[in-house]
Amino acid sequence: GEWVPPALLWLVQRDFLDGESVDDFLQKALTPVANRADDAATTLNRVREALRSFTRMRGLGLAQPHLHRTELCDMPRERLEPQYLSGLARVKDFVTAQALPKQKRDASDFSGEALAALTAQLVEALNAQEIPSAGSVVDAFNSALAAKTAQKLADALTALPLPLHAEALDEAYARLLRHAKAELRAHSFGLAEPPRLEASMAAALESARNANFRASHETCERLIDKCSASLARTRLAWLPSSNRLGARLQECNTTLLGCIGPAAIRSAAKFAELQERERLEMTNR
Repeated sequence: GEWVPPALLWLVQRDFLDGESVDDFLQKALTPVANRADDAATTLNRVREALRSFTRMRGLGLAQPHLHRTELCDMPRERLEPQYLSGLARVKDFVTAQALPKQKRDASDFSGEALAALTAQLVEALNAQEIPSAGSVVDAFNSALAAKTAQKLADALTALPLPLHAEALDEAYARLLRHAKAELRAHSFGLAEPPRLEASMAAALESARNANFRASHETCERLIDKCSASLARTRLAWLPSSNRLGARLQECNTTLLGCIGPAAIRSAAKFAELQERERLEMTNR
């Protein structure tokens, strides 16, 4: 199959090969040696094991650059051994062939100059907040999560069966709020304390209270109208009686148990007036 470039490239001076191939030399050099409580050998064996962990490795041999090794740092290139220079050229060709340069969209090579220009553009864009950074992505995630959680809480408030006693509505809201906070705390990222939901839920809670008042008022009015009609039929009967009126009033009391919520007190007073009026009319007949 296709040859995969090595992860580690060794350059070995051929003088050390002693007739071996570069690969044989590397295998021998990286094989752990027997260790008899020698700290230095133990350390070297750890290094050998670490180097052997590279699954992709390649070695190339080079001739000695020059006999005068101590002068190499100051020696001009033309004084280096021809065999060394030709071997060095082969190494460069090998690296160039394996380490293919990245290409831009126009298929041209991605040079160091192009990389520097791209880096400058990236820094400028980051400073201008034109592209997301790690921090902005996390902030956006947490903000979206908070908004989603608040919307779920608002939907849950809207779904409550109304009317409810005012205390029951507040208790239901507190229970839903605790659940929403726990969910937000569990799913938010990198926050010691999740965003507070109370401020964003103020309008939804007020809307729920208003809806509860309307539902309470409508329910109580409907039940009172029902009782009023029943009492009127009793009063207009051919043979009205106090016993029949008392029975109807008791039925109304049972019916009005469904009158709950903010309008209940006002409706109870209204029904009390209705009872008194019906009794007076019955007495005056």
